[in-house]
Amino acid sequence: IQKLVTDIMKNTEELGLDLKGEAYMYMNDSYFGFIVPMKNKEKYVSFVKKQADAFGAKEEPHKIESFLGVSKDNSVFAWNDDVLYFLVGINNQTAQQAEADFKKIVTQKDEESIISNPKYKEFSESKKDISVMVNMEPLVKFTEKMNSEVSQFKGLLSLYNGTSVNYYV
Repeated sequence: IQKLVTDIMKNTEELGLDLKGEAYMYMNDSYFGFIVPMKNKEKYVSFVKKQADAFGAKEEPHKIESFLGVSKDNSVFAWNDDVLYFLVGINNQTAQQAEADFKKIVTQKDEESIISNPKYKEFSESKKDISVMVNMEPLVKFTEKMNSEVSQFKGLLSLYNGTSVNYYV
């Protein structure tokens, strides 16, 4: 793994990814997601094939909605012409469950996604070199289900809902 990381850092162009473009990371109650813009899909596919051969990986990418990808353990690693999408389950999901959830995520309508959140729209319009948005809504909803001892924190969590931090690099 160390050699792989060193090789990548020496020649990032061979990855085929746009490492200077807008990348997104998110976490919800089930998954950690990472999305990176694709710069050159052919280079990326070549890189993945070389790494798979070097590590003895036998999984062949298959079609997952508009993506090609591999589902393994609790994760989905998929790409199309535009992005690389890495989804990792945090609740002991199976590969099949992670792939089914990935399909739901990439086919959801705008009104079902984060872009329908007014706080996200505001955040997206004010992005800087590094921007972080904290959406506490899922945690607030969770605390509402808990007993009164835990739900006393609801007000505190609501204060931070949609909070964003922006940095210039």
